[in-house]
Amino acid sequence: MIKQKVLILGSTSQIGRSLMQENQANIELIPASRKDLDLENLDSIKGFIVKNKPDVLINCAAFTHVDNAEEENSLAMKINSLSVKKIVEACNEIGATLIHFSSEYVFDGNTNMPYRETSTPNPLSVYGRSKLAGDKFIESKSSNFLIFRISWVYGAYNNNFLKAILSKIKQKEDLRVVNDQIGSPTTSNLVSQVVLHIISNFNLEDKKEILNLQPEGHTSWFNFAHFINNHLSNIKKLPKECITPVNSEEFNAKALRPNYSLLNTQKIEDAYGISFNSWEEYAIEEIKNLDRLN
Repeated sequence: MIKQKVLILGSTSQIGRSLMQENQANIELIPASRKDLDLENLDSIKGFIVKNKPDVLINCAAFTHVDNAEEENSLAMKINSLSVKKIVEACNEIGATLIHFSSEYVFDGNTNMPYRETSTPNPLSVYGRSKLAGDKFIESKSSNFLIFRISWVYGAYNNNFLKAILSKIKQKEDLRVVNDQIGSPTTSNLVSQVVLHIISNFNLEDKKEILNLQPEGHTSWFNFAHFINNHLSNIKKLPKECITPVNSEEFNAKALRPNYSLLNTQKIEDAYGISFNSWEEYAIEEIKNLDRLN
C-alpha cells in the first residue's frame, strides 16, 4: 500500500495534536511545529514545504489570540494571511492538496439562520479579517484546496474553553460566562477525524471548496459552562448559583465576537457521507476524559 504523505503545519496546535493521535493505515503523518517552521519567517516557508514534498498539507498553524490580535494587527495578518500566500505557492508548485481551517469569525453573527459556505463574510475583528484574507487568497490562487470552516473548538490539548472552565471549577472560582453568543462546541478530535476520513477515502485532486464542519445542535457559552459542571464526577462541582450569566457588552472583551456562529453542514454531509452527532455527545466524552485525570 502506498501511503499518502501528509505534512501538518502547526502540529502542536489543538487540531494538530489531535491529528497526530489518529492512526490511518494509508496516511503517513509528518509533524511540523513552530520549531521546524516559524511562519513569521515568510522566506523560509516555500523551501521547507518543497523539501518535504507532501501529497497533502494540513495547515493548523494560525494566530488564534482573538483579543491580542486587536493590538497585534500586523502579526495576525502576517501569520493568518501572508504566510498562507507562501503556503499556496509551495503547494501549487509541488501539486499538493492544501487543507486549511477557516473560522466563524469571518461572519458578523447578525442572522438567525446557520451560515452556508456561500454566505457573505463580514468580520467584526482583526482576527476575523486576517482569517478572511487568508481564505480569499486560497480561493483565488490555490490549484487544489479544501477549507474547513469551524467554530468553538475545544478539547484535551492546549488552552480552550473547556480547560479554562475546569481550571476555575477546581479552584472553586465563581464563573461569569457570556450568555448571548450562540454556537456549537466542536472538539478538535471531531475535526481531525473528519479531515483524515476525507483524505483517506476520497480523491481530492482538483478539489476547490469550502466545507462547514460542526456538530448538531447549539448552545450558549453560559449553558456550555453549566453542562461541563453538571457532568463532572471526580472534580467537585460548583454550586449552580456560582455560574453567572453576563452579556457580551458586560464581559467587555477587546475584540467583537459574532453572536451567532451556527454553520450549515448539509454540503459536507451530502458530498462526503459525514454524519454528525449532537455537540453534547462529543462534549460528554471530552469532559469525562479530562475529569478522570483529576
